[in-house]
Amino acid sequence: YRLSRLRLELNASTDLNFSPLDRTLVSGLVIDPGGNSIPGARVRASLQSALYADPTLIRPNEKPPARTDQSQTDEDGAFVLRLDPGVHRIRVEPPQASGLPPYENELTVPALTSEIPAINLRSPSAAVIETTLQTADGAPASMVVAEVWKITEAGATRLATGLSDESGKLTLRLASSVEP
Repeated sequence: YRLSRLRLELNASTDLNFSPLDRTLVSGLVIDPGGNSIPGARVRASLQSALYADPTLIRPNEKPPARTDQSQTDEDGAFVLRLDPGVHRIRVEPPQASGLPPYENELTVPALTSEIPAINLRSPSAAVIETTLQTADGAPASMVVAEVWKITEAGATRLATGLSDESGKLTLRLASSVEP
């Protein structure tokens, strides 16, 4: 059920019948910069701040409960999430074989809404970093996992992950819109 908050005045003779609503249905497509669907992408939503039908119930600087949902796109690039009203960080991780970087968007789900219109999550073009990894004696360093992280006061976000091949070649793809 969806995250809810109520303000009620009750007395001894008040009957209370509360039926929580389902979370809001959010669906859409994950597409590449050219508009083609991306099957097999992981879509994850994390609640950043909650919204309520009565804005007076929002408490300043309150951290929302840890509420997430995730989905994987089907062969048509379609996904479905069920989200609480509020501001969500949507992280899309295309399959590594697509050559596209992971990226994030922000989505606001209004209060008292059971479904929002379908959305398209468009992957940004990628900036590519290629290098060859070697061991101390100069041999290719194969099967090495490398990650690129952006660390700020607000926290850390993984920007790219790569795996070196048998010749030590490593390719990392970052969203070209990422600021250092």
